Amino acid sequence: MEFQKSKFQKGFTLIEMVVVISIFLFIIGTAIMMFISILQNQRRMLAEQELFNQLSYAIEHMSKAMRMAKRDYEGSCLVDTINGSFPNHNFLLTRQDTNANSYRGIKFISSSDNDSCYEFFLDTDGVLKELKNSTVDSDAIPLTSERLKINYIRFSLSGSDGTITSEPYDPQGVQPRVTISMDIEINSGGENLSQRVQATVSQRNLNIEE
Repeated sequence: MEFQKSKFQKGFTLIEMVVVISIFLFIIGTAIMMFISILQNQRRMLAEQELFNQLSYAIEHMSKAMRMAKRDYEGSCLVDTINGSFPNHNFLLTRQDTNANSYRGIKFISSSDNDSCYEFFLDTDGVLKELKNSTVDSDAIPLTSERLKINYIRFSLSGSDGTITSEPYDPQGVQPRVTISMDIEINSGGENLSQRVQATVSQRNLNIEE
């Protein structure tokens, strides 16, 4: 006995299968693209947070130390290898960058740390570093990671632009102010995220002769 196929037992046509598969692939493709976009945004957010954290830490750390700078009456800390010592000043700009007509380092005595001699500077490896009671660069401690690229850092004093035509120390009788300008970037999945920042720090203690 032969059974007749009802109209409800009829299978899909080739065109219907193609349409269903196309819709299915479109949905899958859209979901994958959304997932990749979420991952990229998450990676970007993490990179931005890392950049912000390191930049904030470096600026805050340097600012806190420089606010407690004191006058170097003897010139024991403010020493330049070319021009000698600079007594009776609070700050000395160091590491002259003749190409950019600026200074990428600053030296001072910190009254909050047993009158230690500090120097903050951008090293040749692109890392911001701190040198304490030493003139040997290998003794320096990094303030930023190698993952961050510092394009430049510039220190200037009391409103001066810090160029090589200006004196590399704070003017006598003027309450010192240090301006820090930085351009820093970090790579996130092939994309470079950059940030520029400028901060001005005033010395906390007044310059009063002892």
